[in-house]
Amino acid sequence: MAKQKPLKFSTFCEQIRQRDQQVGQTDESNLELHIYELAHVLFDKYDDKFSKGLNPSQKSKYAERIRKDRLSEFWTTLIQEKHVEQLQSTPSEENAIALLSAHQIHDACHRLSDLGSLHLSTMIAQLDAADEQFQSDMAEQLQAWRDQNMISEMSEPIRALYELLAGNTTISEGKSQGPLENRASTFSISERFNLNWMQAFGLCLWYGKAKNRNIEDAVKEFAENLASKQESAVPFPDGDSDGEQQHPLWVLLQLYAATKGAQEDAPTLPQALAPLARPFDNRIPFQLHHALVANIPTLPISSELADKLAIDLSFQLSASSFPLGAIFALMHISDTNMREHHIRDLLIRHAATLPQMLDRKAAEIDKQWQILIEKLKIPATWICRAKAFYFRAIHQSLNELRYLLLGQDWVEAHECLCRRVAPRAVIEEDWDVIKAMVGQFGNHIKERVQDWGTGGGMYEDFAVLINSDNSTTGDGGGCQEREARIKRLQSALEEVGRAFKKRGSDLMAGGLEELEQRVVCQEMARRVADVVAREQVRDVFVFYRLSLPLGMIFANWLTSFQTETKQCPRAATYGGRETWSCEGVGPTTLPCHYGSSSLRTAAFDERIQTGVSG
Repeated sequence: MAKQKPLKFSTFCEQIRQRDQQVGQTDESNLELHIYELAHVLFDKYDDKFSKGLNPSQKSKYAERIRKDRLSEFWTTLIQEKHVEQLQSTPSEENAIALLSAHQIHDACHRLSDLGSLHLSTMIAQLDAADEQFQSDMAEQLQAWRDQNMISEMSEPIRALYELLAGNTTISEGKSQGPLENRASTFSISERFNLNWMQAFGLCLWYGKAKNRNIEDAVKEFAENLASKQESAVPFPDGDSDGEQQHPLWVLLQLYAATKGAQEDAPTLPQALAPLARPFDNRIPFQLHHALVANIPTLPISSELADKLAIDLSFQLSASSFPLGAIFALMHISDTNMREHHIRDLLIRHAATLPQMLDRKAAEIDKQWQILIEKLKIPATWICRAKAFYFRAIHQSLNELRYLLLGQDWVEAHECLCRRVAPRAVIEEDWDVIKAMVGQFGNHIKERVQDWGTGGGMYEDFAVLINSDNSTTGDGGGCQEREARIKRLQSALEEVGRAFKKRGSDLMAGGLEELEQRVVCQEMARRVADVVAREQVRDVFVFYRLSLPLGMIFANWLTSFQTETKQCPRAATYGGRETWSCEGVGPTTLPCHYGSSSLRTAAFDERIQTGVSG
């Protein structure tokens, strides 16, 4: 699995801003920027105007206060950007509440002063400095007005402002009992004044019971209000008001609170980031998920869903013809076997665009090669295997074999040699190709391939034998080595013939490759028989040159041969050649000598020995 190197969230913010400058800003990119800006505030360590002038000891002591000031500034800016029209509406008590939801206390006081509520304006000006005692006193005052039936004479916006002074940001309790003129409605502040969840959380952060405590305490208070249904502004994702998903910014706030131990049921990644996904676009949730995991290792994670997210993103990038990015996404799969399977499959699907490796020096200069091998640490054997699949698909068997050998896939390479490369080389009489390809299997070839004797070894022996017959240099080895090679060929061809016979007489059952193998093996059997026949004639002329009684020897041999042939089927003669059945391979044509056959028999050998001794 790819190692997660922590990267500051501010880096992502800079990259998004640069991208927006080039291609323009959209609602989606704006949300992405806000997410990373909030993550930067919550999780990054950095210096700014809030920590300026403090020594390291003071920074450590006031770290939570500094972070809360940064969050307060960020949240204020966020609400001001999203609710410009609401904040600039006609001056009224409701407008003052909207201004307070953006932490614009000074402007709210001016609105109230303009409306003649000087006393309330003076009280609102003390909101930032209000402590628990102040809030407790205001709560008691509200309860006294309720008991004295005075609350019914107050408008709902005025009641809501006093509730904020008392630290209550959710439900303003009215009075349902008593005479009609003394009754007052009960309402939710967020619902009554059309505040969304960001504004509601801002009220909780700046004016709630935990206003003088840390960020995690304000998050906990808001989460408890949501759980108890006191808070009606639920943090749904943008454009979704009836699902179970939560807004990404609220997810980040909960994750931060979880790292501080203030929240037990923290969101689980990456499904908590699902609202960020778009059809065929999983980049944002994937990137944010791994950025969070790299910076906060203790977060609750679903490995199964994280792997699925990586696979989905890989499919997206692969379809966009960006295989390097797709491989990078797959590197984040947690299961080793699954990761290897998907990467290999992706390499095969993009094999045509992968760098050529037959020229290793040219490949190492290739930028794609450098990224695959040096950056992504993809084994070269995986690339070779993918290239082999590609060349097989376009019917370039020789290149397929070369890449299989480079990838050290000995079994598949041997299969390719025997089924596609060697038979074609025999037909074209290209013996050098066979010897060159066989040589690349190495010295431990029999350990790597079990059936080498009836496969590549058979073709190697045949190529050396025929090449030595055609050559004037006699490079086929010594006499004993030559005889051993012929015996191996005879044995291997017989075994291959029996294997073909077991498969049946339908020549097309095994496809064109097997048909070509059958034809080639038949030709090889004929050529080997020719070589054996020439060897026998050469032996006879040796006896003649040694002044042996050739006439007696030949007569005895001919008598014995005629006796032998009466016991076996007569061969058919075609133009000076006789054909004999080679089991499983087909008719084998042998040259005729002395008006009959040059087939050497045990009886013939015995007669030769008798003649010599006589």
